[in-house]
Amino acid sequence: MLADEAVVSALREADRVELQWFDTVLLAPRLRRVVPGTPVVGVFHDVVSQAHLRRSSTRAVDPLRRLLALVRFVFAVVQERRLVRVLDTAVVLSEKDRVLLGRRGGGADIVVFPAPLDDDDMPPGPPPGRPAVPDVLFVGAFWRPENEDAALWLLGEIWPEVRAAVPGVRLTLAGAGPGPRLEREAGRHRDVELTGYVPSLAAYYRRASVAVCPLRLGAGVKLKGLVAMMWGLPVVATRVGAEGISGPDVFAAVADDAARFAAAVIEVLRDPLRARTVRDRAFRWAHDTYSAAAYLRALERLPCRTGEVRRE
Repeated sequence: MLADEAVVSALREADRVELQWFDTVLLAPRLRRVVPGTPVVGVFHDVVSQAHLRRSSTRAVDPLRRLLALVRFVFAVVQERRLVRVLDTAVVLSEKDRVLLGRRGGGADIVVFPAPLDDDDMPPGPPPGRPAVPDVLFVGAFWRPENEDAALWLLGEIWPEVRAAVPGVRLTLAGAGPGPRLEREAGRHRDVELTGYVPSLAAYYRRASVAVCPLRLGAGVKLKGLVAMMWGLPVVATRVGAEGISGPDVFAAVADDAARFAAAVIEVLRDPLRARTVRDRAFRWAHDTYSAAAYLRALERLPCRTGEVRRE
């Protein structure tokens, strides 16, 4: 790409260059050599070294893969240190990631951006009633190892307790790319729907009673939890699933133990009125913090070629 003179010319004329996701941010050192006068912004959707370190220390992962994750952690730290030296601005999605990336040193200005998550399908307020059929919703790209692990843990250790306690409850696993193992495990349960890819998740959010985020692996802000809050759903998460979401008491429960996680889901399903106060507070906070308007205000603060704040 950087060998194409038309691309290089466009980069030289740009007010700034924005690189999204870690694999693309790795281009920053080359960009700095090619277009030294253009500010370069790297958007870190997560701090990947944290994901590798977490995977290396999790017993749910087999020993060989834990060792490989430890090697990847070491390389990721080296890469992150280099990137924060050459970037003008590093954008992260949470204060937790700002602190993590700040430990790498360097001269980049590290700023926290709210991801714009609102859309026209979302309701103007939390739904007033309760769904006719109790429905537990887990949304994820299931080709990602951390989401597959979460879904398998949910099916194997949490779902049996929920199903036994709440007659007629349904579990929806909504998202693209489920692998053969997840398809096989989900297929064993008549009350579990594994959707695969769907063009819109709106119908699944509308029919859900509670959203769950049972992640044990990964890093960064789990946007699935925020989106569920913006749909007016109470959210039950693990500490990893809640990581980086700093709203004032916005989760119905946070639990890492399977039994406690199941108990929290059961409580929300049996008595949704008790979760309504938290749900309503989370709805307001998430819409205030993760709107397109909030994102545009943050975008205006990024430096441009002139070194001044660009306003459009």
